Amino acid sequence: MGFLKQLLGMIPQEKNKAYKKGIHFYNELKYAKAIENFEQVLAEKALSKFLEYKLAGFYCGLAYRNLGVVEFAKNNHKQALFDFKQALEYNPQHIDLNYFIGICLNNIGDFQGAMEAFKIIYGIEPWNIPNKLEMAIIFHNLKMWDDSERIHRNLIEKNPEFADVHCHLGLSLMSQGKISEAVESFKTALRINPYYVDARLKLSLAQICMGRYEDALMNLSDIIKKNPGYADVYYLIGIIKEECNETKEAIKYFHQAVRISPKFKNALVKLIICYCQIGNIDAAEKQIKEALEFYPDDKRLNSVKKFFKVFDSSSKSSDGIPKEIKYILGNGLSIGEISNEFHKGLDIMPNFSEIIAIFNNAKYVKEDSKLSNFLIHIITEQISKNPTYPDLYNSLGSQLLSTKKPLEAENAFARAVELNPGYIVARINLFKTLQKNGKHEEAYKHGKVLLSKNLPFPDVYYTLSEVLIDLKQYDEALVNAQKVLKLRPSMKNANLLIARIHEIQGDYDSAIKAINKCLAKDSDAGPAADAKKMLKKLQKKI
Repeated sequence: MGFLKQLLGMIPQEKNKAYKKGIHFYNELKYAKAIENFEQVLAEKALSKFLEYKLAGFYCGLAYRNLGVVEFAKNNHKQALFDFKQALEYNPQHIDLNYFIGICLNNIGDFQGAMEAFKIIYGIEPWNIPNKLEMAIIFHNLKMWDDSERIHRNLIEKNPEFADVHCHLGLSLMSQGKISEAVESFKTALRINPYYVDARLKLSLAQICMGRYEDALMNLSDIIKKNPGYADVYYLIGIIKEECNETKEAIKYFHQAVRISPKFKNALVKLIICYCQIGNIDAAEKQIKEALEFYPDDKRLNSVKKFFKVFDSSSKSSDGIPKEIKYILGNGLSIGEISNEFHKGLDIMPNFSEIIAIFNNAKYVKEDSKLSNFLIHIITEQISKNPTYPDLYNSLGSQLLSTKKPLEAENAFARAVELNPGYIVARINLFKTLQKNGKHEEAYKHGKVLLSKNLPFPDVYYTLSEVLIDLKQYDEALVNAQKVLKLRPSMKNANLLIARIHEIQGDYDSAIKAINKCLAKDSDAGPAADAKKMLKKLQKKI
């Protein structure tokens, strides 16, 4: 009987039931339960020749992959690492998961392991720019700053308009003490993307290190003007004010940092020190009390609290700070210590579109709109934490389109472009979505911006031609439709667009010639079918 089952391709009923339950849970996006059932099937190695066994392994790998992305989005890198490794074990052909494994390893401090993962990708795709950029970050974290600088400069040579690369080059240069060069790199990043908050922040830190406080204050003020919720920026302004002996002004900024982030320990300590400096011991004691509410076991704060119980106001140092307070707390983070910020290991926050892309990769099964809703939740959560990341809004727009919400998608793409006007992918998405939403004049404005970039993307010219047809600018529409075929002769539906323009202009002979090109043997079935319908209609007009 066992032989007959194997011959007919049947697996035991119990395992077949587990497989079907696994598929059900997978489709319901309940990945942990799906894995539990798939692994019941996979536990029986004797079934390895059966199709259900192989499919269970494949879908189990996808389920682990999806769980990994969820944990990754929550910054649970250890769990995400486990899930991604399991996914790769079940589906070893999905080598691109090494990219995310490398990111997780870096973010938990295993820089050497991360480098090995990225090298796997490099061996297969040496041209992969995001992977090269992550390798440069790993070199930075391994304190191999000259290697990091070399990769960044090579990337810039071929991709001079990548703001991220210029910013990361600046970090490598700062770590080598090349402060003036670093400042220029940060400025270049901001020239490309004036809304690049991290580049402006790093530029400010570099300017502080150079003693250019006015320039730093100008950049920091620009950040909080557009992003008033950044506690770190208020804190840095406070440090500059303190360094310039503007203690009362410094107190205002430290208070603002604490209002935004009540547990901001360094800012709380700075307030204690500053109040002592101006002789306001009551305010200093109040700050100690507030700090201890968040850090009740902090030895330094408790020591200061005990000191104030027996405080003698005559025992002050020359700058007004009680000697004991100065000894216990020190002077806090000084300007000189800011340069150490550039030597810290860098976490990798990958382009979020890359995370979304692994769900939509052609190598994987096609997912339905349920998964898009699932991803929308993850992206929205990330936006609440990182409201100035244009990539998140672009990713959100893509998923909203998948769930047939074009107006919401348009708003998401528009926000991405607003945050980074140089974000070409987001502008293309906005351009196409505006056209689909019937907003032809707005679409045309973005189309002109894209044309100025001389992009070799035939789909951009195709959409622009559609826009121009709707705006009744037929000659210009024809020029752009013909440009599509120059860039990609195989894009036969461009001939249909050309035929449509000729038909509108009353040039039926030219329209028929264009249609006939869609009826060639090598044409796709879709355009060919549409071409036949259009040809019949035109023949009646002649």
